[in-house]
Amino acid sequence: MGLVQEASGSTTGTTLTITLGGAVTAYDGVIIAVCGYAGGSVSGITIGGTGGTFTKVATSGGYNAEIWANLNVQPAEASDEIVITASAAGIIAWVYEVPGYPGVTGGAVFLDKAAGAYSGTGASSWSSGATGTTVSASEFVVGLGLVLPNAGTTVTGPSGGWANEAAIENVSGAGGHVSAVSGYQFPSAAGTYTYSGTVSPDADWAAVTATFLLMPHQGGWGGYVAGNPDGFTSVTAAFTVPSLTGQAGSLCSIWVGLGNVKQTGIYLAYNTGDSGNAAANPWTFFLPASELWSTTYYPVKAGDALTLTLSFDASYWYAEITDVTQGWAYTEKKSIQAAEIGGGSPFPLTTAEVIVENENTNLPDFGSVTFTGITSSPAFTSPMPIAIANAAIDAVPGPFSGGSYTMTWNAYG
Repeated sequence: MGLVQEASGSTTGTTLTITLGGAVTAYDGVIIAVCGYAGGSVSGITIGGTGGTFTKVATSGGYNAEIWANLNVQPAEASDEIVITASAAGIIAWVYEVPGYPGVTGGAVFLDKAAGAYSGTGASSWSSGATGTTVSASEFVVGLGLVLPNAGTTVTGPSGGWANEAAIENVSGAGGHVSAVSGYQFPSAAGTYTYSGTVSPDADWAAVTATFLLMPHQGGWGGYVAGNPDGFTSVTAAFTVPSLTGQAGSLCSIWVGLGNVKQTGIYLAYNTGDSGNAAANPWTFFLPASELWSTTYYPVKAGDALTLTLSFDASYWYAEITDVTQGWAYTEKKSIQAAEIGGGSPFPLTTAEVIVENENTNLPDFGSVTFTGITSSPAFTSPMPIAIANAAIDAVPGPFSGGSYTMTWNAYG
């Protein structure tokens, strides 16, 4: 994780072109801190003059301190030229490219939290106010402060972990002169973030900050995925079945898998009639369909300690679930040929997964699930984290260490 490249610029006109050191990489994110154009607005931002879908993701609410972003740059947009057009003169901007993940076409950058403020009363200091607490340490935080309308002002950004770019000062435009500074950081822990600073002499001001999760995300499932070009033959993980809160009918699953399409685990439905509000059902999945296990013979409830294992040899698949708390274990055995009828992943199966999956519109609030004893053959090394994200960041995996990680629920997406 780190900054791919950045560039800045200003204009006294209504069109600002900023040229990066190289073309933006497909599926990276481009984040722009932009301000000025007093009394006007940004009318367009493009990559390469024609491409790019940019959205305003944070604002000061007045005086035009804004953050815009294209969080999933497409291959056709891979240019080194950013063009910003406004309806009023005088633009200052900083362009930041942050990394996606190689091979993840769904994008790997997602807006998390934002804050902004402004004041029409001249002062010697300015502040965006604090964002909400970020969902993860795997984030990029960007801030912007502007002061106006006097000529001859000097603006300074914050210290305390921020990498501040060189201030751009006294740009003439609509409504007078604008001075601004932008900065960024890659936090080492989740937290709240404020971009603030000083100005001399006293001036009106506006400031904004936004945080972005830098992690591959999918609408359906999240956790950790390990890759091996020679293929995996087994994967194992243990966890405690969580209690649920949430919205009626919400449903999720917790599973281990190989090749994305061979899985074993449990379904969990939010149901106030069950222990911990969690109606649990063991299951296996071999294309073309899943198979539910009998809850009479294989009961599962919130608080149970489970171990999941999926493996195969030359002749058979083995899907094993052990409920340590209730004292049962069962292995479903299926021939390789039977498991492949109707379509399946061709060997080798080059991924191994330990996953929480959203099975319908609303992911139930499971609090957190800690997976332990994660092993595979070959070893589960250098896995890639994946967040569950739709309209919001629904759940995020924490750091992977010593064969363990914790998945934490965040929102109804």
